[in-house]
This record gives sequence, structure tokens and C-alpha cells, in this order.
Amino acid sequence: MDGTALAGVFPKSTKANILECTRMTSFLVGFDEGTSSKLNNTADTMHDEENKDTKNEQNITLDAALAMDVCDVGYPWMDDEFSFLKLQEASNMSKAAYMEIMTMAMEAQTWINAQPALGSIDDLLKLFLCESPAGKRVECSIESAVVPIPPIILVSTLLQVETWSSIFCHIVHRGSSSLPTGVMGKLNNDDHAMQNLEVVNAEFHLPTPFVQNRKSCFLRWQKEVIPNVWAILDLSCDYFPYCPFDCTLEPNCWKKPSGVIIRPHGSHSEVIWIENIEVNEGQVQDNIFCAVMNSDLAFSAKRWVRTLLWQLKRHEIGIYNTRIEVGALVYSGLLELTSEMKKVYLGCVNSDPDCRKWVILNDQGVRILRAVDHGGMSNNYIAVTSFRVQADLPTVFDFLVEKNVDIQWRTLLHNEGHEEIVGLSDFEETNCITLHRKMTEFMDLRKQTEYGDMEDVSDKEDAAMEMEDVTDTEYLLQEASRDEFCSFIVSAPMTLLEGRSLIEGRPRNISLLPSGFAVMCDGSMNSDASLVTIALQEQVDDMETEQIIEMMSDLVNTIIADINEWVIPAGSNQGSQG
Repeated sequence: MDGTALAGVFPKSTKANILECTRMTSFLVGFDEGTSSKLNNTADTMHDEENKDTKNEQNITLDAALAMDVCDVGYPWMDDEFSFLKLQEASNMSKAAYMEIMTMAMEAQTWINAQPALGSIDDLLKLFLCESPAGKRVECSIESAVVPIPPIILVSTLLQVETWSSIFCHIVHRGSSSLPTGVMGKLNNDDHAMQNLEVVNAEFHLPTPFVQNRKSCFLRWQKEVIPNVWAILDLSCDYFPYCPFDCTLEPNCWKKPSGVIIRPHGSHSEVIWIENIEVNEGQVQDNIFCAVMNSDLAFSAKRWVRTLLWQLKRHEIGIYNTRIEVGALVYSGLLELTSEMKKVYLGCVNSDPDCRKWVILNDQGVRILRAVDHGGMSNNYIAVTSFRVQADLPTVFDFLVEKNVDIQWRTLLHNEGHEEIVGLSDFEETNCITLHRKMTEFMDLRKQTEYGDMEDVSDKEDAAMEMEDVTDTEYLLQEASRDEFCSFIVSAPMTLLEGRSLIEGRPRNISLLPSGFAVMCDGSMNSDASLVTIALQEQVDDMETEQIIEMMSDLVNTIIADINEWVIPAGSNQGSQG
């Protein structure tokens, strides 16, 4: 795509203004002769543009706008408290990071068609291009896409770390931010080329206990390339050795210049997503996830973009099936509850579960955790493990969507079958939320017959509600979300009162204990095998800890064996665990 066609409107400056900007900043940034010459040529070009008609006056090319980028710099007078050299180095490092992501975007043949003119920062750029030291490697990927969200909202989402962590919960395990202090705090306040600068501490994860979390501490800031075109930049704090930062974790991966470049595309956003990360080779454990981690798919730019698209599509779902009368707020209630259910599930299957919520009782074979109850001993336990199935992701996903309700309700006695009473889905069926109901056989046979003969739906529902009062009724809330790299089937049981409050659109005091599956492709998008993580929650009373560990481990291993038997075609190799 021609970058000049969508360059946006850049505010015009006269040649005198540009030359004045050059004089004010050259001694600080250190322009070389080539840069000064280019700046003069840009000024001449823009001066000539003033003589054209109004329509052509605003059609300045993106490369001309980028050449003017140096004019963004506006150093204040220095206080004695701050070292001029440290401030200059920090500013130049941020410019080098900006130069690097713009260069990467240009070389990837996106709509960026020129490099910004930023003065003599070649020595800093070499830091990003040198080979990684022994024991480390770089994962670099770029993805372009149009996403259905206005640019200003997307920029705001990426800058609000709590919101960013929530939207990308499939990738971000934890995220927090703080304002910089010292030199970087001064730079944040006085250099208008760096906006909304913050220190971000983040952990990135896969939904499995078998892969160690990636931990990183980095700076994130916003830069307006030209009006209506933004860049959100990330750069590891390690590139600023003289600046103190509030790093709350010990990093084991480092962000080289990364970021997102955003411009309008109608009412949507066109993005260039750049992931550029240095990681320790030792993070890839020798287990079934080796192929995934070595493929660079797990944390690639493509996966970040696909996750964003998934979240946006999720809020476009509509009710496709309702066998009962529901309250006006049931739609928002289902979205909110399933979102919370997914986050609880992801926290359970993480390699480093929150010690304030879970205690690891066993980590050999099947991991067994007990929920922390600050009021006493909890009876809620969860078993977690991952295993390999010799079948592709779509096959395994479709099977688990169909069988998950039976798996979760396997312990109920006198099963009379279950029914889906509410269903939500998007147009492409990438997200499907369902509410299921099961009633055991304590109902009066005469009422059961009358219920089956009724034709009016409202009459049936009135009868069903009456039956609920005299039967053992249970609900199950489930969300199935499909993605080409990682799909989820997560569900949680609900009591009669919880289910009714949700149906009536006023959910309250609902305690979710989710179980479910995460299904990932094994090594590549076209793999004929899948990696599955199972989490199974149970409430167990009057048993010793060793008995609970043995019982839950056996239960999970039985389910794994059944899945392999049901899914794997005859004659294929059995799935492997760990």
C-alpha cells in the first residue's frame, strides 16, 4: 500500500521555523551534515508547498513528515539535580528505539515508507543489531492488520496497563505500571516527543504449568508520528543503566525496540505490531512444549493481533438460542461472568499460581492445588496437567466442546440428560457462551409427562421452574473460544439460586469454580497434533490430603485416557503427558 496516500494531515511549518528548530536542537542531539542538509531540503519542499492550492497543501508525504521528526525535541534548561549527559543519553536511546521500530516496519514492506531523521544515533542503533550473547536468542515478528476499534481507543487501551492486561489475558499473566522518577521522570515531563511514559512490570504466559512465565520490566510511551498516526513503544529498562526504575520482578526476557504503529482506517485502526524480544535459551524446558516455544508462535506479533481481534469479536456476540424467558441484563451478565471464569482458569493453570489463592500440594505428574481459605481449611481442590493428543487442534476442540458438559457432570447420579437453555455466539462462531441445566429424577412422573406434552414455551418454563423447586437442579456455564493457536473450553457449575439470578439478569454472589481445557497447536499452525491443558476442580470433604491427591490424579488420568481413546484415530500413537 502506498504510504503517501494515507499519510494524514501534518501541520505546515515555514522554512524559517524549521531552520530555527534545527539551531535550537542540533547542539543537543548532534546532527550530522547529511541530516542538516535533509532538514533544509524538507524546509524548502514545505515552503514550495505553500504556493499550491489548499487541497495539495495538506497532502505531505509520510517520509517528509518523518524527516521533520527532529522538531519534536524541546529540551528545557537543566537543573543542577539532573545530569545533562544522562538526560541526553536517555532521550537519544528513546529516539533510537523509535528509529528501530520504524525501520523494521519499513523493511517489512508495510505502509511506513521512510525512516525518521533523528540525528547521530547510529552508535545506539548498533546496540539493537548486535548478536545476542551466548545462551540467549531473539524472537522477532511483525504483523499488519485492520482491527475494528477507533485508533484513539486502541492507543488508550495499550497505555492503560490494567486494561491491556485484561484484554490480553491469554498472553499477559500479570501487569502493573508506575510513573518513572529521576532522569526519566524529568524527560517524561519536559520532552513532548515522549508522551505518557510509564514503567511496566509484566509476566507473559502460556496456559500450562509446564512453561515458565516470561518476566519483563520495560518502558512504554506514546509518540505521535504525524497527526492521527501514533506509535506505542516498548523498550527494556536495561537500556537505561543510569536510570533507577521500580522493577518489582526479576526479568528473564528483555524487550528490544517493540511496539505498535497505528493509523485510522475509516472508523477502524490499521496497525503494524512489532514484537522484538530477547530470551534465555534455558527457558525452553525439555517437555512436550519444546516445539511450540522454539517456533516463536507463542508470543508472536500475529498472536497478539489475533487475541485483540478475538476480544473485539467477543463483544459482538448475540443470543442465538433461548428456551426460557431471560432478563434484559442476561447478555451483559453472561459476558462478565465468563470473562471472570476464564481469568480464574488461567490463574489456576499458570506455572506460578498466586500463592495468596492457591497452595501446591503435589507437583509430580498431575499438579494438585488447594484453594486458600483465609477463614479456615478450604475443601476446594484443583488438578492440572498438560498432555499431547495426536489429532489437530480443530478436531480436539470440537470434540471437547461436545463432551465437556458430560465430563463436568460425570459424578451426578441418576442423570436424566441435560439441556442448553441459553446460547450466545458471534457470526463466525469463534466465541460461544452457553448455559446448561440438569435436573435429576426426583420429579413427579405425572408432572414430567405433562411438561413433555406442553406446546407453549412460557408454559413449559413455568412448569420447569416449579419442578426445580422439588428436584435437584444444577446449572453449568460454559464458554468455548476458538483461535488458530490456542482455543479454550472453560465451564463452571452453578447452584439453583445462582442460575436463577443469572437468568433473571441480576447475578450476585456467584462463586465460580471453573474447570476446562486449553488446546494449543503443537509446533505449527498446521500441526497434526495438539497440546491440551486440563484443569479439574472438585470440592472434597472428609479425606486425607494423600487420598485427595491420589483420587484427583487418577480422575484426571482417566479423563486423559478417555480423550485419547475417543479422539485419536484407530492405529495412531497414544498421546503423551509431560
